[in-house]
Amino acid sequence: MLKIIPYKALILILITGPLYMPLQAQAPVDQSALRFQETIWLNSDRSIYLAGEQIHYHVALFEKDTYKPSVLSRAVRVELMDQEGNRVCQQNVLLIHSKVFSNMPVPAVTKSGWYYLRAYTNWMRNFSVSDFSVLPVKIVNPAGLASIALVKPEYENTTPVEPVNPHHASNLQIRETTGQLQVQMTGSELPDHTKTKMLVHRSYTWYWFDRKSIDNGTLTFSIPKKNIPSGIVQISILNDENKILARKLWSGDHPGNQSITITQSQTHYPIRRQANFNYTLPDKFFKKTASGLQILVALKEPGTTNTNYIPGLPGWSFNAQIPAEKTAFERWMQNHHYPDETVKGFFNTTTPAYFPETKAGILSGRVINQSTGQGVASVTLGLTILNDNSFDATTTNKEGIFIFSFPDVTEPRDYILTFTTEPNPDWIIKVTPQYDTRVNKMIQPEFSLTPNELEYIKNREIDLQLKTIYNPGKTVVPVKPVLLPKKKTFFSPPERVIHIDDYIKLANMREIIFEVVPDVYIRKKGANYSIHVYPQNSIGDGYKTLVLLDGIPFTRHNELMDLPPDRIRTIELKNKLYIHGDGIFSSIVNFISRNFDYAGLDLPPYAILSTVDLPKPSGTSIFAVPVLKVPTLPMLDPILLWKEGQPSSTHHVQFTVQDKPGKYWISVFGFDETGKWWSGKSGFIVR
Repeated sequence: MLKIIPYKALILILITGPLYMPLQAQAPVDQSALRFQETIWLNSDRSIYLAGEQIHYHVALFEKDTYKPSVLSRAVRVELMDQEGNRVCQQNVLLIHSKVFSNMPVPAVTKSGWYYLRAYTNWMRNFSVSDFSVLPVKIVNPAGLASIALVKPEYENTTPVEPVNPHHASNLQIRETTGQLQVQMTGSELPDHTKTKMLVHRSYTWYWFDRKSIDNGTLTFSIPKKNIPSGIVQISILNDENKILARKLWSGDHPGNQSITITQSQTHYPIRRQANFNYTLPDKFFKKTASGLQILVALKEPGTTNTNYIPGLPGWSFNAQIPAEKTAFERWMQNHHYPDETVKGFFNTTTPAYFPETKAGILSGRVINQSTGQGVASVTLGLTILNDNSFDATTTNKEGIFIFSFPDVTEPRDYILTFTTEPNPDWIIKVTPQYDTRVNKMIQPEFSLTPNELEYIKNREIDLQLKTIYNPGKTVVPVKPVLLPKKKTFFSPPERVIHIDDYIKLANMREIIFEVVPDVYIRKKGANYSIHVYPQNSIGDGYKTLVLLDGIPFTRHNELMDLPPDRIRTIELKNKLYIHGDGIFSSIVNFISRNFDYAGLDLPPYAILSTVDLPKPSGTSIFAVPVLKVPTLPMLDPILLWKEGQPSSTHHVQFTVQDKPGKYWISVFGFDETGKWWSGKSGFIVR
């Protein structure tokens, strides 16, 4: 038997290949770098909204197995989806220190119904869609209130979980002894002496490995408890062909009731007063980081928020709604397990299809041969950004995959992606969709409202109308026109610039190149022309000339040769070896059209004209009532304070009470460094 010491995978190897750890022959080769998984703790300020309002949310990104902040991804995709999986709105948000506060506007035309706030990183798309964090929310459009059914029972604000088939668990028994776990599999139909292997693991980390053969229909393993971490692990038994014979989740402790004490100076406040409270954390709680602690002070929502669930435990995805009560937790453990792909992934090497956004937003895809369905390797692609006339080039890998990154760019970019040389007619470019097209299977009751919910949204609508009436509006400041500098090509300055109007009018561009442009020549192969440059030195030999039209790679040189010269304004020439990205060109010839309109030609059928949605910076890391600059304006926001908790010794919090009478909640909740869930709640009344 072998004890496997967990370790963190290197970020570089996460992208380039498997992480190898020398082991004895009987242990599997660890591939944790390729299986590394993230999970998102997603919170919203409320669970019921009016159409036209904003959903305020908080995202914290963690390593799935350890619940420590993940430094792999720097962006998160957040979507609002309806029950059919249609995307109502979407955002690509930049993370700061693995977390972010932001907001998403709900379109005013949104119909009443159940909706789902969903969050995931690009790297998480390599794994099951059930690992995405999903929060159900109710959205009500006041225009359709008359058609919404009213029900008496209060709904429970819980996240529905996709049913899991508990097969492979009935014949596996786990018993605790002093310092040991005894794992026994019985009732197997496999013959005696069948070789098996047992793995104690999480999604990408394995902690114990052993091999044994079945004897008299029974298989027994012993595992030292000291080698099993807190949280959730799975015990999986496989045969030598990696067929899963049995599996079961196990945890040394259940969530329990770890409470945070909240102390208030008073429980009743008049409006517009400063209030304060203290909260007490257990010893060594958040000693190094506060990324898992939040403080929320808000108007009490209608309905009963079920406190019998916690968002997660290390080794499992956040927002999984794990039961906190012991019996319910054990039942939950019996009905859940890791997917087969996760277990078999410890013994098989897999290649990720989606790349982590470690530094910036990315654009990726694949070049495919339509005849064979296979990727095409070693093909150079050119990406022209139309917003700033920049250019990048890359070459596909052995599987035909390409990737472009956009460091320090946070706004959408319009682009044209095409081949730099004439491709095989069977080749096509497929860009990876930036947002996941899979749909989480959600189970929710038929949409309805309780009387309390109806009263809540009616009051909320009145509050919004009052804010509109009393808001004097923003002062309009005249905006001075900004003169944009003339765009320069990415290879500026060119060595030669040929102005077509400086020369006599010739019949076509073929004659212009032959008579006017130095160092450039035309080669004909069959019926096809191609443009080349005589290299100034031998370094450029073996590399191709990059031909551009308005800064966009142009491969149909026959069409260019037949153009009348009055369609082209200038020709720029760079007769030097040019390296850009992983594209290498011996020289560059750029034809600039007179009206910058691609000289009236159509883009090639394989070219892609689209927009890349890059991660945007968020607003702030704290949501709090602003200082009231106009005393006559009403203060009617349902949130008084929402921020991250700090690992200080005082834990003293202040906030401002608003004009809205009612019952408010103070909530302090989060995870400590071991992944245990702690929470505390206290109320006060404004009158």
